[in-house]
Amino acid sequence: MPASKRQKTSTRSSASTRTEEDKATPHKNDKNEANNTSETEEEGDPHEYICIPRDLFDAEAEKSAANVVDSADTESGDSNAESDELDAEAETPSEEPASSRSRQTAHEIYSKDFKEGKAKGIYGSLASKHPDWKWVTMRAAFDKHDFLRLKEKYCDPDFFGMYIYNDWKGWGLQEITENLMVEFDNAFHKKGGPSLNEMWVLISALGRWIASDPAELINNEDGETVCKLCGLIGCALLTMLRALDSAGELKPQSTFLDLPLVISFYLAWSHDLPAYGIEGDVVAWRKQAVALFKRGNLDPSKGIFSTAKLLDKLEKAPNYDGLAVALGAVPEPESEDYKDPGDWETLFKKYKKGRNLKMGRTHYDITKMSRAERASYAFDRKDPLAHVSVEDLKNDRLDFV
Repeated sequence: MPASKRQKTSTRSSASTRTEEDKATPHKNDKNEANNTSETEEEGDPHEYICIPRDLFDAEAEKSAANVVDSADTESGDSNAESDELDAEAETPSEEPASSRSRQTAHEIYSKDFKEGKAKGIYGSLASKHPDWKWVTMRAAFDKHDFLRLKEKYCDPDFFGMYIYNDWKGWGLQEITENLMVEFDNAFHKKGGPSLNEMWVLISALGRWIASDPAELINNEDGETVCKLCGLIGCALLTMLRALDSAGELKPQSTFLDLPLVISFYLAWSHDLPAYGIEGDVVAWRKQAVALFKRGNLDPSKGIFSTAKLLDKLEKAPNYDGLAVALGAVPEPESEDYKDPGDWETLFKKYKKGRNLKMGRTHYDITKMSRAERASYAFDRKDPLAHVSVEDLKNDRLDFV
């Protein structure tokens, strides 16, 4: 991507050996706090909705908005800052005043909200038992998102005390996303017609995953493919929403309870893509996503923090980074009119043809390497997974504690 563009920063931006707590070991369903649904009721319909915790990235968005308000209030003291603070308070998920929460860190906000929800027995419960709780997802989507996060670690050399090359994880995240696009295409072409539930599971899980901002996906050295993949992701979202619209499900009372939430995941992820060199037609889908959100008369308050502001911003947002145009890094765009990315089948075939490789691979999955290959990259020249059976590795049973 253009050198003039910024680079997203990963929370794991420098290589380091694993701490004792990060060592890889196979165990069943030992998840971190954000994904712990220990209160989950017995498994039922995979497309049944359950309650989940609010994601950390949403608390970070709340904190970021509070910082902007505090800064504006301190520097200018004008009424606009007061108005913004009222907006922030209206979106605050806790009963605690926004002014009080603004003094807390994002982790403190998240932890407090998490503990409150856990004390009430919300997490893992059926969504029907907590109609006012907006953080819901299909059981299968929860599992798929959990799997995506696990696979993200599988392609991160830092987790295994090794170094391969700088963009290994970036290529891995690209591979994971492409594999999910293959799954989406299979659900779209399912015998008897597209399977809305199966398609939605994938769109929901992917949206929640990319909203957490896995930076290496955007920063990968293959900038051209990154741009095309972002366009393909947007096309998948539009294809899904149009299918729901045709089925009469793009509405406030939809059986797809997390419609506003999932769309807002994609809006949050994509709102600043042009600033990172991902611009032009590959982000033109954002305006149509906003239009479909409004067409369905969906409630912004049921999306992530600041969904209403994201809708307003992206409805008018240019497809090119204004600063880059001014500096001459990219040519003046001919038009900012919306350009439909094309139907899913056409775009997906075009993407596959351009990749010149078979999609659906696990080339960047470190757990699928031979023991000798892993050892060759390890700092101590020993296989970090020597204690894990081949069967456990083959069946993705490796987790991290």
